[in-house]
Amino acid sequence: MVNHHVTGGDLQLATLKFDTNRQTIIGAFHVVVEFHRVVLDEAHQIKGRNTKTAKACYAIDAVRRWVLTGTPIQNKLEDLFSLVHFLRSEPWSNFSFWRTFITIPFESKDKDKAMKVITSVLEPLVLRRTKTTKDEHGRPIIMLPERAIDIEYLEFSDPENDIYQALFKDGKTKFNHYCRAGTVLRHYASIFQLLMRYGYRQKSMPLCHLSLAHV
Repeated sequence: MVNHHVTGGDLQLATLKFDTNRQTIIGAFHVVVEFHRVVLDEAHQIKGRNTKTAKACYAIDAVRRWVLTGTPIQNKLEDLFSLVHFLRSEPWSNFSFWRTFITIPFESKDKDKAMKVITSVLEPLVLRRTKTTKDEHGRPIIMLPERAIDIEYLEFSDPENDIYQALFKDGKTKFNHYCRAGTVLRHYASIFQLLMRYGYRQKSMPLCHLSLAHV
């Protein structure tokens, strides 16, 4: 399913959870449309360049293309290629070119060279905004309230504690494996998933907060 909103020639894919192809997208609008601007929100969901989702997005015709994501790289550098390919930034949107000058040098441990190339590729493309970014008048672009931290210690029942300990031991074993192998940064997405598993337990037991410092 494609969730879409069209205003003045703009198409925003508010969610990318669809399994379709170019013909399905064209059918949704009944005509072949060249949009002035297409914005992909949560664009890291097209990180798999060979998925139907990614191919459907690539096929959309537009004069201007934007991607919004807080995690452009989740597992490997080729996640970033998919976004560059959607943006049609030549010659980097050509996979053979990307692989020759970025993927292969990075995998062959010439990481400094690969990172310099990536920096040169992204510099003209990326607009990064943080909570400290200021507007043309020197004011923060967003005013956030003061952060308040409240720590609550929970008492688990015996069944809840059994679940927690099982998840904790499993996560600790995998994290220690990454530490010994020196691959923590390469598996940060997997580590994040391990931590999220504790949060999912809130449906059946109180939410357990765990930081990497504990493992």
